[in-house]
Amino acid sequence: DIVNDLVTLLPPDRLKRLALTASHSKQNLWAEALSLTEHLNDDWKGKIGDIIAQEGEELLTNMLRSAQALDLWDGVFPVVACMSDDSRKRLAQLSALAEPELLMAVLLSADKHDLWPLFLPLLADMPPDTRATAVHLVEELPDAVIVRMLESALAHHLWHHMLALVAEMDEPQTKRVADLLARQSDALVI
Repeated sequence: DIVNDLVTLLPPDRLKRLALTASHSKQNLWAEALSLTEHLNDDWKGKIGDIIAQEGEELLTNMLRSAQALDLWDGVFPVVACMSDDSRKRLAQLSALAEPELLMAVLLSADKHDLWPLFLPLLADMPPDTRATAVHLVEELPDAVIVRMLESALAHHLWHHMLALVAEMDEPQTKRVADLLARQSDALVI
């Protein structure tokens, strides 16, 4: 693909400057930057995600806040999915991700864009307080959303992440999820 070929010509320092420009521009160029990544292969998405993560909490937080403000989650999640494990851990441990409003936007976007396979693995890397907030917010989601999470966990072999999430729910919510699971078709049988 021509976009991958063009990005190959850019030195890592230039890619870093492009990410910083997207973040610090008065016009907030994250939409444009993330739109470009849609045309990149997974290897390049990962490299760019790692560059952003290596720049630290401020750049990652800016990317998340822009994703929330501009509903760019469908551009952010694929980049996050291709990041190295260390970079994803940095992202999952951001203090901004513990903010209920931001985290709820992530959850709703994961549902809207069918991105549960990219969100569920992040739970394991979240600090306990952030994960507790995530669990509480998941408990507030409508039944239909929980069912889609369950279906996605099955389809993508992510039951261990889903079960870890359910294990942290309070008893009535754990029963709710079990009831939803029991009401689903045979396709949801583990």
